[in-house]
Amino acid sequence: MIFALLDYLDFRRCAGRYDPKNIVGPMAAAWEESVPDSVLKVLPPGAILATANHRSVGAWAIMYGTRSHVSHIAVYISERMIGHMIPGSGATTEPVDALFGPHRRILPFVPSILLEAPPGERISDYMKEHEGEPYGYSLIVRKAIAIITGRWWPIYRFTLLCDFVLATLGMDALLWWLAGVRIPFVTLAYLAVVIINGVRWQLRPVDIIRDNKGGWPELIFATLGPGHLVGNAWAMKDRHWEGATYFRTPEGEASAATERNREAEN
Repeated sequence: MIFALLDYLDFRRCAGRYDPKNIVGPMAAAWEESVPDSVLKVLPPGAILATANHRSVGAWAIMYGTRSHVSHIAVYISERMIGHMIPGSGATTEPVDALFGPHRRILPFVPSILLEAPPGERISDYMKEHEGEPYGYSLIVRKAIAIITGRWWPIYRFTLLCDFVLATLGMDALLWWLAGVRIPFVTLAYLAVVIINGVRWQLRPVDIIRDNKGGWPELIFATLGPGHLVGNAWAMKDRHWEGATYFRTPEGEASAATERNREAEN
């Protein structure tokens, strides 16, 4: 697991792809440690809060496996309250401050559908209705298996292949030592599964999140659709990405970054 170890070291030091200066994409505009009150005041109910915790091994595993800069998702209700899924506790409603702290990055995102049809108090009622609902471990397991076996092909990559081939070679070496099996069956079987899943993806792509039929995990795909960011324009500097705009920026931020985003879209 050489590449995983190197990635974890970068994660702990906030270096390499985890260095905020090197991030390309929406999370480049994330707020450090907390979100200003002026930003929270403009968030409508149902806004998504994408977060990254750089002191959690579990958070690293998610970001490494999914090749992203997001380890957790929460839904903004109103008046500094959020709803999210917590391992062990399940669906929970609590103050947004639970997401804040050292070595954390937070990016509010407002799906366009919220601007077209604001949910109002419905989002609060929904959270209360699902309070205590069990954590979606089955979805996490399905996603992990899909990533490891190449079924979620866009996430799969050469470094994952190398790491898991090294792991399967270790298993084959153990079989050789214990049972005298000289043929690397585990490695060959793993490579066969990856090749088959690569072909299957071309024939029938799978959306791991949308295929899940649970209630709370469905909130996640709001982040996949069009919307507006409420990000830190100062953090963007000369970076921008196609199709992204700011819902609103608090007083004192650089409006030039917003203008560059609009020019990029045109």
